[in-house]
Amino acid sequence: MQKEIKRLCNGKVEFKEAAVYIALKRLEKNGFASSAWDDSSSGNRRKQYGITDKGIGRLRDKIEEWEFFKKQIDLFLEGVK
Repeated sequence: MQKEIKRLCNGKVEFKEAAVYIALKRLEKNGFASSAWDDSSSGNRRKQYGITDKGIGRLRDKIEEWEFFKKQIDLFLEGVK
């Protein structure tokens, strides 16, 4: 999971592994994510995480908020150049 996060962030952002799992537990507790154990991969138990419909809705809301916030910051920066 750490490798995928690093890849998605172009290596610019890193999170401690413990922080990632704490966040996943919180997301699961709030109904934004779900998990299940996968025993099929070469005998090693791995927990698989997925986003729920509630999580998709929340993600869309947060993307809208960040896009608005980014636009405001861009406008501000244009004004100070």
